[in-house]
Amino acid sequence: MSFKDLGREVGLSANATGVRVARLMADGVITGVEAQIDHAKLGRGLEAFVDCWLSERDEQHWDQFGNHVMNDERVLDAVHITGKVDFRLQVVVASPTELDDFLRSLKRDGGVAEKYGANAIPQTVIVDREGKVFRLFVGGGPHFDDQLREALR
Repeated sequence: MSFKDLGREVGLSANATGVRVARLMADGVITGVEAQIDHAKLGRGLEAFVDCWLSERDEQHWDQFGNHVMNDERVLDAVHITGKVDFRLQVVVASPTELDDFLRSLKRDGGVAEKYGANAIPQTVIVDREGKVFRLFVGGGPHFDDQLREALR
């Protein structure tokens, strides 16, 4: 939003709005500015939430997982959560095949468990651009990746 448009919303000129925003930033009231990116226009129109269990819960595996997801541009967000799941990832990919590649990379390079615990039900939620659930896939075991790929066709 431009200062002109913002000023119109609050009853100030564009210049007065710019000065006020600069002061609010300097005072620490506004702590940052956010860009909203249309990932589909960048070739990554498929968004998924992936629950992850680390294969071991020690410092080495935490670091391995953290380094892997921090250096993967497909990961938008990684949240450490309570309960049976260690992390929930928000990822964007171009296709179900790329999602499958991402899931395999988590297991191969990210220290994520190859098999899921008996008390855990792994799930992947795929959300469309409007924020509606496109697909919900619940599964696990050794054929999880194949079943997910098939469900997304």
